[in-house]
Amino acid sequence: MEHPTRVCPTCLVALEPEQELCPTHAQPHDPRVGSVIHHSYRIARLLRDDAPTRVYQGEDTRLGRRLRVKVLPPAEAGDVEADVERLGRFRLEARSIASMDHHHVVTIYDIRDLDDGSVALITEHLRGETLADRLEAAGPLPLNTGGRIVGQTALALGAAHARDLVHRDVTPENIVLLRRAGRDDFVKLTGFGLVKRKVRGIDIGLDKAITAEGQVVGTPEYMSPEQVKAAPVDHRADIYALGMVTYAMVCGRPAFPGRHAAAMMRQLTDTPEPPSTHRPALPPDAEAAILKALAKAPEARFAAVEAFASELSAALQDTTDVRRAVAADGSPSEDRPETRQHQHQQLLGMAATDAQVIPDTLSGISLSAPSPPTPTRAPSTEPKDNDRTAIMDRPAFLRGTSLDPPES
Repeated sequence: MEHPTRVCPTCLVALEPEQELCPTHAQPHDPRVGSVIHHSYRIARLLRDDAPTRVYQGEDTRLGRRLRVKVLPPAEAGDVEADVERLGRFRLEARSIASMDHHHVVTIYDIRDLDDGSVALITEHLRGETLADRLEAAGPLPLNTGGRIVGQTALALGAAHARDLVHRDVTPENIVLLRRAGRDDFVKLTGFGLVKRKVRGIDIGLDKAITAEGQVVGTPEYMSPEQVKAAPVDHRADIYALGMVTYAMVCGRPAFPGRHAAAMMRQLTDTPEPPSTHRPALPPDAEAAILKALAKAPEARFAAVEAFASELSAALQDTTDVRRAVAADGSPSEDRPETRQHQHQQLLGMAATDAQVIPDTLSGISLSAPSPPTPTRAPSTEPKDNDRTAIMDRPAFLRGTSLDPPES
């Protein structure tokens, strides 16, 4: 890799030879900032330090497009077993994302081994905000907005489940909201670092060794009870997590707040307060769908994530037409393949962009009505990570690249 002048990884201000830390951000020089991976991917700035991984904003030097670079460093010297586990999970994440090739799943461009033993995962640059950011700034979302987000997220999870992948970390932080085709709130699902592959209910491949028996993985506020117990999981764990995300969108808060052991135990023992306690206008059928998704026992939840999103969306639109369509042709069970395919097609219509056509089964239903205006948010004094390079002075190594906007 090529190494430029020492700079602060956050603000890109060049450090003086005698300076070890940036005087503004107290950040030491990151030798990766400004480097070029395999003559193809320039690392521009540090976005997030999620030890042990670091996430950077970068540029494809050949095609001029922005991208993100997630770097996993090698384990400490001598810890061979830990290195195999971490690298195995990282590569499984890359293969899982690549296998889906879905418009609501973050796109992976490349994975590269670096000279120092690190591995870099190169993905598309998502210019938007996370659902967590939206909830923090705006509180509870308009119900029809929440329904559209759930529908699109369900499409992404359905694509994963169709390939026997269980996400295991469906949270507001891993749902990114973009503007696409002139419309807001286009969903991209990220955060596949805990993905698990199942075949006929049996763990296979690298992940069988990666997640040891009894190991708890996930985010406490959104983990299913079976994850808390470190029991075997399937796609219904993702349905529970999406139910928890839906609860947070409707109520403006998680059902069991707090990222600590007590919050995890409440997933096992407590029944969530009815969402209507916090959102009286929530239709009863929508509340019933959310609570069914949050059933403690996996078999008591929806059999497919599309079934949950379909029932929720129908309830939020104050119509039963969608569910009647699902029940047509002999009222097939929700877990039959033909029903799941039908629900998937309905959700495609719900999440469609302006260029897509709403299926006939949804004709007459207002699924794309504009959302009520959300509260005006005061402009943040701290720019979004995704957009920081567009508003700061360019260091020399970024001039003339796609990360160097034209002068006004």
